[in-house]
Amino acid sequence: MNSFLPIKTSDVVELLGAIPHPEGGFFVETHRSGCTPMSTRGQTGWTDPKLVITQDRPKQQADVRRNGLTSIFWIPTIRSKTLTLAINMSDHVHYYQGGKPFEYTLYHPDEMVVERQILGPDIGSGHRLQVVVPGGSWKCGRMLADFDGIPQEYSIIGESVGPGFDSCDFRMVAAGDLMDLPETVRDALRPYLHENIHVDDGEELEVDFGGFYEDNRRREERVDARS
Repeated sequence: MNSFLPIKTSDVVELLGAIPHPEGGFFVETHRSGCTPMSTRGQTGWTDPKLVITQDRPKQQADVRRNGLTSIFWIPTIRSKTLTLAINMSDHVHYYQGGKPFEYTLYHPDEMVVERQILGPDIGSGHRLQVVVPGGSWKCGRMLADFDGIPQEYSIIGESVGPGFDSCDFRMVAAGDLMDLPETVRDALRPYLHENIHVDDGEELEVDFGGFYEDNRRREERVDARS
C-alpha cells in the first residue's frame, strides 16, 4: 500500500483535498449522514432526515440530535506528529490507511486505566489495523516518525465517529483535569497537553473548528507549518 502513496506531505494533502485540523496535521471529511461532507464545519447538519438522539451530551447543549455517522481522513505529519489530549463523547474507530504507524495513548476514566495501541501495518509485531476509542475516553498520541521501512512523511488514518462528530461534544483536557489522577496516569498523559493550557488554568480551551474551514492567509500559514 505504502509504495503507491506519495512521499511528501504536501502531495498527499493536495491529492486528498485536506485542510489543517484543529488538533494538528490535516483532515478532510468524507462522509456525514444526510449532508454534504465539509459543509457543516464540524457541526451537526440539520438537513439529515434521520438524525439520532444521543446520550451523555454536554448539559449546556440544548439539542442532543446528531448525524448518524461521520468519517474523515486524518493526516498527522513529520512536522505535526502529536495528537493533543482531548475527550469526545462519541465512539471513534480509527483505521490504518497508509504511511507511518501512529501510537495512541488512551485513558478510560471508568476503569482508571491507560492503554497504548499502535495503529499500523506490522500486525506481526502487535500493530493494529483498527483502534477503537469508546465515547468519553481521553485520547492522545504521536506518529512514529522514525519507523523503518516506510518513507512517507505522514500517516493516513481513517476515522469514523458515531453518533456523528459535533464540535459541541469535544473538549481539550487541561492540566487541572489531571490533578486528582494517579501519578502514573498523570505522567502518561501530561506530555500530550495542549501547549496553551497551563496547570493553573481554570477555563476550557476554546477550539474554533469553523475557522479551520476558512480559505485565508491564516490557513495558508498553518499549511506551511505542518507540511
